Amino acid sequence: MCAGDTNGDGASIGAVGDWYFLQFNSGVNPAVSKLDHVDVRYGGRATGSVYLASASIPVTNSRIRYSQTHGLYSGTTSALISGNTVEDNARAGLYMYNSSGAQIDNNTVQRNANGIYVDYGNPAIHDNDLLDNSNYGLYDHRQQLSQVPTGNTVTGNGRAIRLTFAALPGIDDGNTISGNTRN
Repeated sequence: MCAGDTNGDGASIGAVGDWYFLQFNSGVNPAVSKLDHVDVRYGGRATGSVYLASASIPVTNSRIRYSQTHGLYSGTTSALISGNTVEDNARAGLYMYNSSGAQIDNNTVQRNANGIYVDYGNPAIHDNDLLDNSNYGLYDHRQQLSQVPTGNTVTGNGRAIRLTFAALPGIDDGNTISGNTRN
């Protein structure tokens, strides 16, 4: 969604929550339905600007920002979420509900309430930059994450991470966790 003039009265400028969401439901073909190189702005009146409702479509190389709620809400998916910039959303940049099998890698998730918020599920979280989120960089709400996050940079957040002991990264996991208000 970009500024433009569709009704002949001059350029329009979007505002947070102007529209609901892009929704993908179960049964969509991920070989055909995907988000790649898109700029999604000013949505999220409910759920998130991008809503994967049991649809494991890839979301890649895109920018998701200015949502009234979450940037991307993944509900019961095993989606690939890779190479995106997710920023300036009112809640979580990436909200993963019951999304075991999802792969979250090489994203920049910044200036949201929480960076990546996992609520049930066990997604793979690798090589992301989780920066300047007001609460957590990475938050495992139900404490079910057992895959150890690797190669992530978690800095400038209110708090760094909240994980189960089983998923707690070690020194050899390549994460950089520093410069948060509470590490």
